[in-house]
Order: sequence, then C-alpha cells, then structure tokens
Amino acid sequence: MTEADEDFLANTALDAHEWRGVGQLANAIGEFEPLAKRGNLGETVAERLVSLGIAEKGPFSSAYAARGMPVGYRLTELGWKLKDRGRYPKRKR
Repeated sequence: MTEADEDFLANTALDAHEWRGVGQLANAIGEFEPLAKRGNLGETVAERLVSLGIAEKGPFSSAYAARGMPVGYRLTELGWKLKDRGRYPKRKR
C-alpha cells in the first residue's frame, strides 16, 4: 500500500452514497459484477469510487456480456481496507 493510500485511510471520510457503494461492491467478492446486480449502486457513485481508487472496473464473465452489460465493478485493495476501517477515519486525540 502506498503512502497516498495510508493518508487516504487516515484522513478521508466517505459520504453516505459512497459508503453504501462500498458495501454493495463488497458483495462482489473477487470478480467484476455489473451494476444491475448491485441494486443500490448507480453509475455516478460507482465512477466516483473508481476515481477515488476505492473501486476498479473491468470485464466480467461472458454470461453478463451476453445480456448487454458492458462493464463490471469490484473493490480494490484500498476499498477492502476502507471497508474494514469504516466510513470515518479514527479520531485524533
């Protein structure tokens, strides 16, 4: 994990939509899944998570591609660490 990732975990809080998106993508364990399979996650929030480095997008199984779904999403290593940490960083005393 990079120093930037450590800083992100130590100082960044997620808004409610982003946090719900992390929870939805946590159900896609190890594989890319289309947003249609993640009912409470829209493309705008998914793209925001990708831009933050919390999620990544890529190809998924041919079963989803046959249904016309172009891209899938999943959590990155940073996303999993963020899920373990929680929505807010630890308070500094």
